[in-house]
Amino acid sequence: MVKSDKMPLLFDLKELWNIYSHSPIPTLILSKEGEFIEYNDAMYELTGYTHDEVPDIAALMPKIFLAEEYRNKVIEISRKSRYREINIQKEEFIITRKDGKKLYIEFSVYDLLHKGKPTDLQIVQGTDITERKKAEEELLLNSEMIKNMTEGVYLVGIDDVIIKYTNPKFDKMFGYNAGEMIGKHASIVNAPTDKNPLERASEIMKVIHETGEWHGEVNNIKKDGTLFWCYANVSVFDHPVHGNVLMAVHTDITDRKKAEEALKESETMLQMSQNISKIGSFEMSLVTGNVKWSNQLYKLFGIKKGGKYIEYEKVLALIHPDDREHAIKVSSNAVEQGKSYELEHRIILSNGEILDLMIKGDVVYNENNEKIKIVGITQDITERKKAENELKLSKLELQKQKSEIEQKNIALREVIGQIEVEKNEIKNDIMTNLNEIILPIIKKIKLKETSNEYIDLLQILLEKTSSSFGRKITKISYKLTPREIEICTLIESDLSNKDISVLLNISCRTIENHRKNIRNKLGITNKNINLSSFLLHL
Repeated sequence: MVKSDKMPLLFDLKELWNIYSHSPIPTLILSKEGEFIEYNDAMYELTGYTHDEVPDIAALMPKIFLAEEYRNKVIEISRKSRYREINIQKEEFIITRKDGKKLYIEFSVYDLLHKGKPTDLQIVQGTDITERKKAEEELLLNSEMIKNMTEGVYLVGIDDVIIKYTNPKFDKMFGYNAGEMIGKHASIVNAPTDKNPLERASEIMKVIHETGEWHGEVNNIKKDGTLFWCYANVSVFDHPVHGNVLMAVHTDITDRKKAEEALKESETMLQMSQNISKIGSFEMSLVTGNVKWSNQLYKLFGIKKGGKYIEYEKVLALIHPDDREHAIKVSSNAVEQGKSYELEHRIILSNGEILDLMIKGDVVYNENNEKIKIVGITQDITERKKAENELKLSKLELQKQKSEIEQKNIALREVIGQIEVEKNEIKNDIMTNLNEIILPIIKKIKLKETSNEYIDLLQILLEKTSSSFGRKITKISYKLTPREIEICTLIESDLSNKDISVLLNISCRTIENHRKNIRNKLGITNKNINLSSFLLHL
């Protein structure tokens, strides 16, 4: 205990001071003038100064309170306490020890009573709250960090599973107002699945109790009922206010999940398209020589997948011996020149079946412009090649048929041309018969009231309308008269002179004379040729 000699004691403090001198709490007695009357060892340990170094408050304050505002604040508190403006005052200060170490101290100032009555002395006690302040500052810092985190964070009571705190991001993530979720059961954030939210929360809590933490994807539900996916990291945390709590950090992975689902769907569609189109993909490292095949490529080659990679030599062995050298040359040139390539070659399956394949590959470079691998696709074009061959055969057959048809068309055109000639001849025959033979008979019929003979003759002639006889017999070269043409027509119709005589109303002698003239003009005079037969075959 240290005692000041500057001020006489108004009463015996020995008995009272015995209480404070051994207290672990830094304590000093202060006169109303501000002089130290007594202070204990704990106060010395707190400041690091002795009584000789700081005999009064005026000497102490500049040393431990480096900031002037603190010194003024201490003087003001002491003054108010002495003049009974306040009874007990507690204030926090930062003091600087003699060794330069800064401490947070909570000072309490109150009057010293004697027999229940105030004296002119004051008791000042200091409590080192540095660790507490550090904890508070750390808590404040953590709170600020949590508050400003881009992830959603909430604290849940480990025993009652009640939400104790949510940061702004968590509120926004779930569509609640600030503080609206506090006091509610944590299961309100879990979306209903095959298990209800409470069952899901219980499963998570069971893992946490066993391991102290939980990590995983959870399907959450917003206030408006919208479902979304989060990845949650949950761990036990000893909170200075709420005690043992669960701190759950939620990251919205909805977009990632959608991307994963889209990728999965795309891969499924790719697998389906590869199955349908008989396409497989491959990749060959130019660094290690490792060859990687897609599942469809194993299926295409009829090989069971035995690992991540397939041996390059095994791939070459599958290529048809006649195509192997060409395939190696094309791919090697592509690597050397650093360009894409395309080739077709055959492979022989284990069952002896031969397939035609089309390969398209490209060289891949890294960020240093170094060739690192070949990637590409392999497609089974066996059916296409068969179809192409069949098409070639079909084309040859079609060309042959086309040539035959063209020849037939030529012949047909000739036949049609001949038919056209004959048609025109028939037309001319009809017109000649009408003009030279039939029309004259009709005129004669008109001149007589009764002309049954001429009607019979007309019937005969009409039956020969399309005959070529009329055209032939009327040739200019024969120079036959109309009467001679008329008689020729009747002779060709196998009528006798008598019949002709009746039809034409002329004598048989006249007819005979006409026969002679006709034979002469036709050039068959003195020839043993029957005139009727000649005319018939004219």
